[in-house]
Amino acid sequence: MREIARCLGVPAVLAIGDASSYNYSSGRLDMQAFNRQMEIDRSILMERDCLDRILEAWLDEALLIDGFLPSAFVQHVADFEWGWRWASPGHVDRKKEADGAAAELASNTTTLAREYARQGLDWETELRQRARELSVMRELGITAAQAAPQPTKPDQQEVDEVEEEEATV
Repeated sequence: MREIARCLGVPAVLAIGDASSYNYSSGRLDMQAFNRQMEIDRSILMERDCLDRILEAWLDEALLIDGFLPSAFVQHVADFEWGWRWASPGHVDRKKEADGAAAELASNTTTLAREYARQGLDWETELRQRARELSVMRELGITAAQAAPQPTKPDQQEVDEVEEEEATV
């Protein structure tokens, strides 16, 4: 299985379905290389060779049907630009990932569009939604902290399991 997986660029841990011989760092390293290759494959194979061609063919057909597309779109179809967004696997530590994104935004080394695209989201849609949420919070007289989901407390069984694991280490 390892030999087959290697020539396909798939980490052995995925092919075998067993991570018992991995530590966190080696598993993460294997997955980083795999995820980067997936980004490249999507960009070259999926987007350029497949998805772009399908969208262009669909658009050609849609333009033949009167009234199918909004007239404002039809008038500016020559200026139409599109892109594809793929969610990337998130970091295990969301706080570290968020802190890194905040630092890059502050230093202008990334953009909101890029950061939202990493989650497979459209930045304009998300910002408009957030503005609506803030508007409703102001209307109701509540703060963002009050509206935020409260972390759940672990049940006693989870606490016991963690304490048991720590005692054996």
